[in-house]
Amino acid sequence: MKTRIFDFFTDCAKVITAPDELFYLKSQYKNYEGVLTSIFFTAFLGLILGIYLKDIIVTIGIIICAIILVLLNNIIHSIITSIIARILGGTGNLLNLFNLISYTSVLDIFFIFVLSIFSFKPLIFIPIYILVSLWKLVINTLAVHSEYELGYGRSFLAAYGIIILIITILMGVL
Repeated sequence: MKTRIFDFFTDCAKVITAPDELFYLKSQYKNYEGVLTSIFFTAFLGLILGIYLKDIIVTIGIIICAIILVLLNNIIHSIITSIIARILGGTGNLLNLFNLISYTSVLDIFFIFVLSIFSFKPLIFIPIYILVSLWKLVINTLAVHSEYELGYGRSFLAAYGIIILIITILMGVL
């Protein structure tokens, strides 16, 4: 039990330091610890937000809603990415991609750190949010590359091409 917990946090550190190596190993072993990682860090972030609001019922509601929303977001992102990756010629598994994409919740540790140390100060939170969002973009691209073996450019297009296209169309319409 102790080694499983130690391995869990070691994998979380690898998401930050060497995600390509971790994703290569996880895509071969086909375990689903990424989903557990996503649930753990999302619940922890919800707990910090709930403590900040000082209400136990709101805290429980935040934790449950956050977990559901993050898992739904990861499922939808995985399905769309998998479809586009297959169109681009990749071969991979949707469930493995969902597992790998779920590892991006490890980066929520930076939000947890900022909220627990500095409370909610927009001058500190906004730059951290931008940096973590860009880092999640890179990690998701590495996850698609690891699972579908498309190369980094096509993996980026598979992960974010539709989103960029929709934003471009909306900006052109508005």
